[in-house]
Amino acid sequence: MEDAWHACQNADAILSSFTADTYASAIGEKLGLPVISVPLQPPVLSTRNGRALLNAPLPRQVSLINYILGKAFIEPAPWQIYGKLTNRFRQEVLGLRPLTATQFTAVRRQMPVLLAYSQHVVPKPADWPPHYYPTGYFFLNEGHNWQPPESLLDFLAAGPKPVAVGFGSMIGKNPERITRLLIDAVVKSGQRAVLLSGWAGLGNGELPPSIYKIASVPHDWLFPRMAAVVHHGGAGTTAAGLRAGVPAVIVPHMADQFFWAKRLHDLGVAVRPLPRHKLTSSRLARAVQTAVSSTEMQT
Repeated sequence: MEDAWHACQNADAILSSFTADTYASAIGEKLGLPVISVPLQPPVLSTRNGRALLNAPLPRQVSLINYILGKAFIEPAPWQIYGKLTNRFRQEVLGLRPLTATQFTAVRRQMPVLLAYSQHVVPKPADWPPHYYPTGYFFLNEGHNWQPPESLLDFLAAGPKPVAVGFGSMIGKNPERITRLLIDAVVKSGQRAVLLSGWAGLGNGELPPSIYKIASVPHDWLFPRMAAVVHHGGAGTTAAGLRAGVPAVIVPHMADQFFWAKRLHDLGVAVRPLPRHKLTSSRLARAVQTAVSSTEMQT
């Protein structure tokens, strides 16, 4: 929070996320700056209309039930999680009075919101406020100036489109076991793969010729060259896969990843989500085979 405070000293406006809205609004109050929330997933706001969103307590129930439960339990969640820390920050660093949950909710309801995801993927409910603006996904287009290593180009040219595999930092306490599982799944599926080792160091050890390991590749460069993408369901990776038009095999680990996994499956562009605690090489291999062979998902 203090880092954010120092970073905002010469700002004209503050862009925040779901996890930062509580203290971003405090910094904006202190500095007299506008604060704009930019969620990468449907925000914590209940709706009476349309399909249940990320915040639906009972996803299979009618919208009214979700609306009532959402108002009571979901919308207050950010303050319940971060309120105590935020009030300490307000008092000790900013010299502001503390807020109650009701007061913060009132502040948050007035905050402009940029919905940084596609309305074709998750439509905005009709009863959401007019200051919730759909913008579509944000992309950095890092691949435009990226130079791939010759070894990667050679691997891609040596056979049919491979599958991209990577979980970012979502790897758990045993990356060696996960690496072995992923390798076995790729071999069983009969596919080639680009293994994105990511922050967790996947792929340490010997790999079969059908698997190419690299720490990272810009998604906008790699994904259009893939037959499918196996990933954890993070908002950014999900967006890049949708943009590339390739099927997804999602193994959600936490938070909104479960929402994106289900949403993409409902849209027909991903296989059924694979729970991490039930993941086996055989299940993953079957999911990959389904993704690369499905005419519906490939078009």
